[in-house]
Amino acid sequence: MDCSQLKKTLTRILDLQTEFTTVYFRVDESLGRQDPENMQAILSSISLMEEIRLAIIELKSLLQVSLKQAENIMNREGQHNFMGPEQVKIAFGIELKPEQIPQIPFSKEELERARELGQFLVLRVSQVPYRNDPSKVEPLTMKKLDEILSPKFQKQNKGKVLSDIDRYKNEDSYTKETPQAGWALVSKDVIPHSYHESGVKEYKDYIIQTEKLIKYLENKVFQNQDIPEIYEQAIKEFNQIRQQEKLDELITQNRQEAAQILENLQITQLVRQSPVEILYDLMINFQNTGQRLLKKKYTWSRRRSSDGWLFSVGFFGTRGVMVSIWRPFNSDKFLGVCFSRRV
Repeated sequence: MDCSQLKKTLTRILDLQTEFTTVYFRVDESLGRQDPENMQAILSSISLMEEIRLAIIELKSLLQVSLKQAENIMNREGQHNFMGPEQVKIAFGIELKPEQIPQIPFSKEELERARELGQFLVLRVSQVPYRNDPSKVEPLTMKKLDEILSPKFQKQNKGKVLSDIDRYKNEDSYTKETPQAGWALVSKDVIPHSYHESGVKEYKDYIIQTEKLIKYLENKVFQNQDIPEIYEQAIKEFNQIRQQEKLDELITQNRQEAAQILENLQITQLVRQSPVEILYDLMINFQNTGQRLLKKKYTWSRRRSSDGWLFSVGFFGTRGVMVSIWRPFNSDKFLGVCFSRRV
């Protein structure tokens, strides 16, 4: 970030604002446009407003992190935590035009912190060009990811992309849902203490996992910082609904209703991946680094199956990524949750 240019632009905005205030207060509504001096003040006000608008755009561009800056931050010390446009092309054969690449919404400090926590920055896309007509696109579903990658896996002796597809081949999460396009920060492993640990009496059901995600947000991601309002509201909603709906009892008494409530929570949608996003994140990482994440763990997703239970995805071995479903009260040493954050 060019601090000298940033200071210069900020000063210019403040000066323009002062000038605008001076000119604007010369405008007399009772005189209207017939008075030459009044009309000049109106025109000057409009012109200054446009200058302020352009200066703010310039300020935003100075504050945004470039692709190269983000790559340098995330890949520091020989790490491979940046999955941008080039990595999308390597993994899926999808070539993005410059105008299709969104600005990175995270600050330099947020990226530094994410790297320290073992997270990677990933650009997710939701569409892929038709093979026979690149001018048209189709949804990048789990099914499409499997179709794109299976021939490559077979040719390179990498095993399978997905395991036991027949078990979920009719689910919307497999045939219809796509990743939410844009940048995300994702943990490479399930977060600490989000799965049932031997010798520990606390069972990590979906509710307790959500508690762990909230503590991870508060104590790790935004350590010694104010939590953004969107997360504060989501945490407040979780606590209110947990008490009002008696969620801790509901997950054993009316499991499907509890699963629906949990799926719809703001905090669930904000910090958990969908099944297709989990697969996308695993594949882009593997295709670029050769590393199989979640080899011995599932991460619990934010999406329910048609039966009303909650999808988990993981156990990425040569037999392919496994997709399973769990009731919300379940707890297991293999069942944790990855952290995923979008803006």
